[in-house]
Amino acid sequence: MSSLPFDLRTLQTWLQSVLMDADSPPAFTPVQIEEVITASQQQTSRERVHVYCNAYQARLVECLREEFVTLCKFLEQDVFDSLATAYLQAYPSQSYTLADLGAKFPLFLHEAAEGFANADSESADGGTQFLIDLATLERLYAEVFDGPGIEGLPLITPDDLENISPDAWPQVRFAAAPCLRLIRFDYPVHEFVTACRHGIEPPVPEPHPTWLAVTRRQYIVRRVSLTEPQFQLLTLLSQGLTLGVALDTVATSIDDVESFAKDVQQWFQEWTASGFFVGLDDRK
Repeated sequence: MSSLPFDLRTLQTWLQSVLMDADSPPAFTPVQIEEVITASQQQTSRERVHVYCNAYQARLVECLREEFVTLCKFLEQDVFDSLATAYLQAYPSQSYTLADLGAKFPLFLHEAAEGFANADSESADGGTQFLIDLATLERLYAEVFDGPGIEGLPLITPDDLENISPDAWPQVRFAAAPCLRLIRFDYPVHEFVTACRHGIEPPVPEPHPTWLAVTRRQYIVRRVSLTEPQFQLLTLLSQGLTLGVALDTVATSIDDVESFAKDVQQWFQEWTASGFFVGLDDRK
């Protein structure tokens, strides 16, 4: 290696960029690959870099396979690998951790579907939305697993709820667990993923609105199916609204308000048992 006119940090940045795109290396003029990487008797400097570049890309694709395992199985590996490679070209890794690698993969699929629909609207169908939903759920599972959880935190219990005076209930605010995620899908992809993980090869489900709460307990990612009113109420509470305001807002779209009021009590019993809340405040 020749004496280089820049420091180690610059060299590391340059080498990272080369590995991510060996065909178009960024040049710190007048430095080129040949001035940094020594050629061998069998390979040129560029060929030697390509070995590492190919290995690096292959490892990233492998990581995406592991994160989106159900999507990969559904599409089959060759098709998935092609999508993953295109994704890495569109959104190169910018993080020190592989946990962030697939963060924009659902967005990439959405953008690809939009481009395909604009190019040939007659060929576009709802099947692409199923793939987007599937990728979104698998990414969500990964984020909840790797992110902060409720392990070691004091949780709200049914007894805590019973100790709140009736007059204070409308002013109560609930603090959602840091791992709680609320999401709507066009397809029941959670059932599809569960079936695949049990070795079943289900057909693509028919589309219908699906609401989920995804959380983590004892380092295990769990999901809970929700009705639309449950989803709306949990969303409003997680945004910091008081229980009174949240209930009034949801009740405007409920036909049987009396049954709704009875259901809410059961919902909170189930949600506290699932560890959805880590704190509450009944101060006005």
